[in-house]
Amino acid sequence: MHQRAFGHQAEISARINQILKEFLAEIQTENGTGGANIHQIRRLRLSRLLLVQEVRYPSPRIIRMLGDMKTTIDGGCLCGGVRYRLHEQPTHICDCHCTDCRRASDAPFITWGIVKRNMLEVLSGDVRRAPFAGRIRMFAACCGTQLFFLENEASELIDMTISSIDSPESYSPKSTIWTEDRLSWVHLDTSPPIFKQQGESGA
Repeated sequence: MHQRAFGHQAEISARINQILKEFLAEIQTENGTGGANIHQIRRLRLSRLLLVQEVRYPSPRIIRMLGDMKTTIDGGCLCGGVRYRLHEQPTHICDCHCTDCRRASDAPFITWGIVKRNMLEVLSGDVRRAPFAGRIRMFAACCGTQLFFLENEASELIDMTISSIDSPESYSPKSTIWTEDRLSWVHLDTSPPIFKQQGESGA
């Protein structure tokens, strides 16, 4: 967990400096040309010390905050021919057990997340569209990895496969849908909400 936080230290340090500069500017504005008094300077130094300490030895709260601050998420297909980038965090993450998702992924179920369509950027490779049952599934043309799903051409949202994210560990499902199609030998995690048919995801 700490390694994940350390990866953001440069970003957080820059943000710390920005916050402190803004704080100092506010102090100078309040005090006119006289600058900060000794009490304000001490408070400023203490604030910086506490923030730096959190960066070096992040608490669980800070680790969660650092995860939320990551604004782009990269992913791709099995062979690496298709690479994509999300410019927002996926939401409505769910395990889908419907027959169509099972057959399209050749797996007992598939985990989806949703982003706004304009927040998905394909960086490289060709994505093949496969219209079926009035919807559009999208696969990497190079190796066949299932990547995306559209309810229809006009949809402003797009589903993306969580397992195609480079680091999917943090994106656990918040619900399970289409369990009426579930294979009998698949054991369900009963902790998130379970729906016999479609829940909040479009897949």
